[in-house]
Amino acid sequence: MGNIEIISQIANKMHVDFDVANKLVNAMIEVMTEELQKGGNIKLVNFGNFKVADRAARKGYNAFYKRIIDIPACKQPVFTAGKVLKDTIRGE
Repeated sequence: MGNIEIISQIANKMHVDFDVANKLVNAMIEVMTEELQKGGNIKLVNFGNFKVADRAARKGYNAFYKRIIDIPACKQPVFTAGKVLKDTIRGE
């Protein structure tokens, strides 16, 4: 499912115009991105948590050139599913 399908379903469930739902979804993504960019955490009850994790520098292998390469340290967004979401997907 892509953005357009998500926005369409939100518009239908909320009984609003597609453009209103589009603005809502884009605003939510923007707010979440800004919070993660600042290093904050986002907790959506019954859904899950978003946070930023630091990944250490490490060695990798380039299979094409058959060489070991250095992969620099970086920050990476991480999502952890909440219990309700997990149980719903499992059908419990």
